[in-house]
Amino acid sequence: MGQYYMTAFMLDDGTVEVMHPHHYDNGLKLMEHSYVGNNYVNTVIQHLMDRGICRMAHVGDYSDDVIDSMNGRKKYARKAYSACWGMGYQKHYIHPDKMIEQDVYIINLDKKECIRAIQTCNRVGEDWIASFMLLIAMGNGLGGGDYHGKNEGLVGRWACDRLCVSLVEPDDCVKIHGWEFKEE
Repeated sequence: MGQYYMTAFMLDDGTVEVMHPHHYDNGLKLMEHSYVGNNYVNTVIQHLMDRGICRMAHVGDYSDDVIDSMNGRKKYARKAYSACWGMGYQKHYIHPDKMIEQDVYIINLDKKECIRAIQTCNRVGEDWIASFMLLIAMGNGLGGGDYHGKNEGLVGRWACDRLCVSLVEPDDCVKIHGWEFKEE
């Protein structure tokens, strides 16, 4: 069966905002919407920019199986999973309509790493894989429609970390240029 994904924004006040790909006419499987220029991806990045700093995860509905392996991030992973897929949890769906229209840097404040949102991508067919969505994905490899390919071990590396967006290239983090994602 296919694994479905939603994006969780964990705010400092304890609120978890959830974005649903169907609200943007996208499929729920990871590789159905994780492409540069996709309206869902662009809106996720813009919403992160509007929020400032927050923890984020792109949460698969089978990812409860990997939460215990997320050292240092377990409590955030549980919170994100519950917000997206938990029974009885008050869902706080958001549907922003503002999309990012420029290239930006996405900064991982916990790991002191950053990527350029558009340049850190790879072409698959007529689309470019959005590395950012793979880096924050929780549960990859547990269902159909997940990413399988080059650097698969990097998928989820940033899940539940503190992230922010910058319009200018940051000086105080490692710029990641070699993380190539290419489906096999």
